[in-house]
Amino acid sequence: MAKAADVHFIAIARYRLRNLLFPLGIYVFSVSLMFGMAGLIFSSPFVLREVIIPTYQDLPPLSGKEAVLLGPWQHWDGMWYLKIATHGYAYEDFSLAFFPAYPLLIRLVGDVLGTIYLFSAVLISATCYATGLIFLYKLARLEGGERFARRSVLYLAFFPTAFFFLAVYTESLFLALSVSAFYFARKGRWTVAGVLGMVATLTRSTGLILVVPFVIEYLSQKRFRLREMGLEVGAILLIPFGAAAYSLYNWWAFGDPVGFLAAQNHWERHIAFPWDTIRTAVALSLTDSSQMIYPSYSSSLIWQLLKIGSMPSSNIVDLAFFILTAALLFLGFRRLRAPYTIYAALALLVPLCDPSQILPLLSTPRFVLVLFPISFVLAQATEKRVVHVAVLAVYVVALVVLTARFAAGYWIA
Repeated sequence: MAKAADVHFIAIARYRLRNLLFPLGIYVFSVSLMFGMAGLIFSSPFVLREVIIPTYQDLPPLSGKEAVLLGPWQHWDGMWYLKIATHGYAYEDFSLAFFPAYPLLIRLVGDVLGTIYLFSAVLISATCYATGLIFLYKLARLEGGERFARRSVLYLAFFPTAFFFLAVYTESLFLALSVSAFYFARKGRWTVAGVLGMVATLTRSTGLILVVPFVIEYLSQKRFRLREMGLEVGAILLIPFGAAAYSLYNWWAFGDPVGFLAAQNHWERHIAFPWDTIRTAVALSLTDSSQMIYPSYSSSLIWQLLKIGSMPSSNIVDLAFFILTAALLFLGFRRLRAPYTIYAALALLVPLCDPSQILPLLSTPRFVLVLFPISFVLAQATEKRVVHVAVLAVYVVALVVLTARFAAGYWIA
């Protein structure tokens, strides 16, 4: 009996490992592509390199291979997370706008490994990226089988802004938490799903919207019969506790329970109707299209393309990502289960109601990256191989270009 049990255990282990080979293989390939491109660009003398923020200028010293591997990933918001991990929060520097789960992990891992916090940040991002792809694959297999799962993983791994999964940003952590939470909710393991959702809310405020699709998922599993509901529904109520805990910290440390909301004023964000945000973004893009910076033939075409990063081009790129995402989401309402489309719709609605005066759709190419249901829609919509290959080719080219720009220190999202 013992031998039979051992054989059964080994067979299960081999089956599970074989199922992980595809997402892990795509992970290795995409990471190699992004690290290689970023290192190549960052090592050139013709780029901006580090981006400094006024409140955090003591960058970790990097030399040789460290500079090539880690240097490209500490730009823009990443500097804020490193600042928080190193020096903690301060009310006057607006750092409260950044939720604590990711910088806390950076500090813990850095202290345990005895390494610089930049290394721990990139390590966390890369590990969470792998975790996110694995759970996306598992979730997609539940919904549509092997082919559907593989294409979903490909579209997410090579999304044009997928380099944020390796940067000192919360994208990879939030992806891993949200996708795994959906997976366990789909399996009916609500306590695990609720805990993961709570940590997701400690990572980004948009984690709060997980409550809505999870309630719908729970009710659908109970066939919308209230008499079949059990105590496990209370696990969904764990999700808002993440934001509540951070609010309590704001109150305890700085006397302002909504200090993280006040900090958003630094980025000139304000409440608006979604249609007003869209109208403003379209108007600015139409005006700015005539102001685009075109490369001349007097110097390297490649470097001039990298340097196209003006406000006009950012408006147009932000609007293009929004339109494409909204179009795919529209298709998704007919193709996907309701919890997925509702989650993506709410996540897309949040930045529309909280636009920036700087750019109406500021950071949209990054925000939509973690909306994994969009990859589900593409996996269903590209049944013909030629369409699938064409979409993937466009994704890869865009990913290479945008990775190069980010590594060079220019603003993407």
